[in-house]
Amino acid sequence: MSFYLVSFIWGCANEAVEEQTIEFDSIEELTIPDMTGIDFEEAFVEMVKNTNYVQLNPIWDANQTAVTRGRTTCPDLYVGGPEVGDNLDLREADGVSWRDECATSAGMQYSGFVYWDIPSFSPNVRASRQLAAGGSVKLYNELLFSFSGEATDTFNTVYDGEELVQWSYSTTVAGTVRGQDAVDEGMAYRSDLSFSASGHQNTSTLSLSGEMYWLRYRVQDRFDTLIASLSMVDPAVHTSDECPDEPVGRVSLRDTGGVWYDLVFTPTNDLEEQICDGCGTLYLRGLETIEYGEVCPDFSTIWPGYNIRIPTNEEFILTIQQLEFAY
Repeated sequence: MSFYLVSFIWGCANEAVEEQTIEFDSIEELTIPDMTGIDFEEAFVEMVKNTNYVQLNPIWDANQTAVTRGRTTCPDLYVGGPEVGDNLDLREADGVSWRDECATSAGMQYSGFVYWDIPSFSPNVRASRQLAAGGSVKLYNELLFSFSGEATDTFNTVYDGEELVQWSYSTTVAGTVRGQDAVDEGMAYRSDLSFSASGHQNTSTLSLSGEMYWLRYRVQDRFDTLIASLSMVDPAVHTSDECPDEPVGRVSLRDTGGVWYDLVFTPTNDLEEQICDGCGTLYLRGLETIEYGEVCPDFSTIWPGYNIRIPTNEEFILTIQQLEFAY
C-alpha cells in the first residue's frame, strides 16, 4: 500500500498555480525472528563468561614465547618501536620491538612487527604493560600467534608475606587475535573491549565496557557478537552488598542474521526501590518482547572459571636474551 500527499503552491492571488503529488512507500512491518529453542539465560551467561579471553595476558605470553624461539637475526629486535604508519608511530617510544619478514631453520616464520613495553613496575604492588602489533608467527604453516591492534593492562596486588591476598586487573584489547598460543582453538576474536576485575583468590567483581566479535565461534550456533556496559559481583563473596544478585547496566547479543537482543537490568539510580531479582528485561530491536519479557541469567556460574593470571616479578623484567638481540 502506498500513501499520497497532494500539495498546492499558491500564487499571490490565492490561486493554485501548481499541483504536486508525493508518494510514500508503506512502512514495512517489523519482522520478529523465530526465537524457538533459544536459551537466553545460558546464552547471556556464556557470552559474558567468554569475555575472559579478551585480555592482554595471553597475547603478551604468546609474543614472549615467539621471541624466545627466534634466532639472533630472525626476527630482528630493536630498542624502541618501529615506524609503522601515520596511525601508529612508535619511533619515539620506549620498550622493545621486533620487525621482520624471515624464517629460521627450525621452521619459525615471523611477519610484520610487535612492540611491547612496561611503563610502570613496582614489585608486588603495581605494574602496567602495553603492546601494539601488526604481526604473525607461524611454525611451518601452523599459526601460533597473530595480533593486529593495541592492548594494555594494569595489575594492582596486595601481599601478606609471600601470599597474594588481594588483586585487581584491568585490560583493554582493541584488535584481532588469532593463533593457538594466544587463544584457544576456534576462539579467535576481534574486539574493542575493556574489563576490570578483582578478587582475593578467584575473581569476585567484574565490569565490562565495549564489544567483541567471534570470528568462528557461535553461542548456541546463533550469537557471534556482544556489546556490554555491565558491572556485577559474586554474590557468594559480596554478601553484604545491597543487591549482589543484580548486575548493573546492559548487555546485548547479536545473532548471525544481524538482529540485536538487549538485556537491560534495573538501574540502581532510576528507581526509589531497586528490584533485586537478578532479572533483566529483554528488548528486541528496541522493543520489549512479550514472550521473553524478563530473562534471569545465573551469572554466579562464571566466577570459578573467570581466570586472571598474575605474572611474577621476573616476568616484568626484560630478559637477557631480548636485550642482547636488541640494537
